[in-house]
Amino acid sequence: MIHRLIRVILAKHKSRFCSFCLGDAVHRHPPLNGLGSNTCIQDAFNLAWKLAYVHKGLASPSLLSTYSSERQPVGHSIITRANQAYRDHFHVWEALGMLPTDLSERKQILEELRSATPQGSNRRRALHGAIKHTSHEFHGLGIEMNQHYQGQGIYMADEPHPYDQVGRAGEDKVLYHGPSTYPGSRLPHVWLNKATPGEAISTIDIAGHGVFTVFTGIGGGVWKEAAVAVAEKLSVPIRACSIGFRQDWEDVYFEWGSVRGVEESGAVLVRPDRFVAWRASEALQDCEACEGKLLTVMRSILGF
Repeated sequence: MIHRLIRVILAKHKSRFCSFCLGDAVHRHPPLNGLGSNTCIQDAFNLAWKLAYVHKGLASPSLLSTYSSERQPVGHSIITRANQAYRDHFHVWEALGMLPTDLSERKQILEELRSATPQGSNRRRALHGAIKHTSHEFHGLGIEMNQHYQGQGIYMADEPHPYDQVGRAGEDKVLYHGPSTYPGSRLPHVWLNKATPGEAISTIDIAGHGVFTVFTGIGGGVWKEAAVAVAEKLSVPIRACSIGFRQDWEDVYFEWGSVRGVEESGAVLVRPDRFVAWRASEALQDCEACEGKLLTVMRSILGF
């Protein structure tokens, strides 16, 4: 792993250095769950677009403060899980008889593991349960994907209900990922194609690339017009596309309709790092209203 230290000089704002640490330089945890590299890359993804936008004058320096507020809770959850995975291995060692210091006692436990006795049956059952529970370490998709950001970089004012991570991730939020467009969540991956099938493309690949992206659908043309107008007013790149029957992209497996979380005419605004920044349940009364709303949202996120 490479220790990274990014130092940015914002001379036109303050005559001092602002330093941002990411990667292994700020992650200290046992190598359980294997999420160190993933977390390093996510740190860079979160910070890079913010640095670029502030450097180009497209966002206020206040946007940079969201790096810590968004990523520190993620780092805490990853380290907590890694430490717990280490503790979980104790039960495997205990069931195998690896903990006693006396060699004869360890041999006796190994013999017990294959014995046709109630003690042997109980020990085999304990070993099976302990090994099965390590699935939280090796198949922990939820701890990797159910990350949720809050703060200035996410616009929450239009959400009527609080974020329910457990409800969206099934019974076990460590094992299971619950795709959602709730602001602060990762943009869900969905395969899309054209009316005349060609090479499939993921929503993930449409978004990102240094720009904001607005996803909408049938009846949401006003959001596309609003995106063009707001991009021009703020000089911020905003891409817009519609998903649905005979739209820019076809929801060929009907998966976007099940995860988009808004009506067909609604909008999902995605940041350059592919996290949902805001969403509207449906189109407003006209393009002017949509433009005003999107402008408010963008200014809030960018710190203007």
